[in-house]
Amino acid sequence: MKRLLLYLGTLLTVFIAVSFIATNLLEYGLKLQRKDSFGTLNHLTANSEAHDVIFLGSSLAKNNLDPAVFDSITGFNSYNFGFYAAKIDQNRMILERYLSSSHPAPKMVVLVLEENAVDTLYIKFPPQYYPYREDSIIYNYVAGYDKGIWVLHYAPFLGITQYNDYVKKLGIEGLFSSMKNVNNHKGFDPLTGIHKMTTTRFSDKNIRISEKGYSEMERICVLCRDQNIKLVFLVPPYYYTRKGAVHSGFADQLAALRDKYAIIIMDHTTWPQHVQKSLFYDKAHLNENGARLYTIAFSDSIRALK
Repeated sequence: MKRLLLYLGTLLTVFIAVSFIATNLLEYGLKLQRKDSFGTLNHLTANSEAHDVIFLGSSLAKNNLDPAVFDSITGFNSYNFGFYAAKIDQNRMILERYLSSSHPAPKMVVLVLEENAVDTLYIKFPPQYYPYREDSIIYNYVAGYDKGIWVLHYAPFLGITQYNDYVKKLGIEGLFSSMKNVNNHKGFDPLTGIHKMTTTRFSDKNIRISEKGYSEMERICVLCRDQNIKLVFLVPPYYYTRKGAVHSGFADQLAALRDKYAIIIMDHTTWPQHVQKSLFYDKAHLNENGARLYTIAFSDSIRALK
């Protein structure tokens, strides 16, 4: 029995040691990665480049606003910190982390808003944040939704079991491939193809921001006000949007924030080209050509603010 226990103990020790080494190597590779959300997170946490403008939001930011086009028109240096399925509290966390980093504070923050996202608070894929669990701002945000990051904080050798095959592939690629020549498009992720949706209209049901969502938006307003950063709330175009523009309840809440914090609201739901099917990937996301054309129009709106 004693020999069996010794054997099992040795196996457990070897397993923990191998898992710990594998997790550390994988996460080291992810922190070298310039692709996908890890490229954006690495730019956020390990870079000190000065950006005049940063874009925040969900895929409606990530897929619809091209910093290269924006910079060529405005003369600014921008970066797209949009994340797929990002909710309003995630945007607040990203801004808070950016302002506490070695990046100088930007002159402007553009928050791309979705009426259906500002009051739905969750994290779609928590493991994308696991390699950054030693960062207190990121850890505290993720731990509010996901206990896996808490487990890894105290038992990091379990990390290798928390990543799917795609993430493991990215980590291995980061370890063994040169990332120097990888173009991450400054966080922008272009979509190819044209409109795939048969239903083109959004619901006309009135939408209001939840109390928690509104509180998170106020926190973003305060962060920008305290750093003297111009804040723009941008509601992007939709393909054949509903009959009106922004829902009245939602618009009233945005107006209240505008009046209190002197923010700028841009409602582009009825951008003149929003009826052109060839510019959309689906009813809410522009394809690469649509994003280019819309970014040109948006850039002109920003230039007009100067």
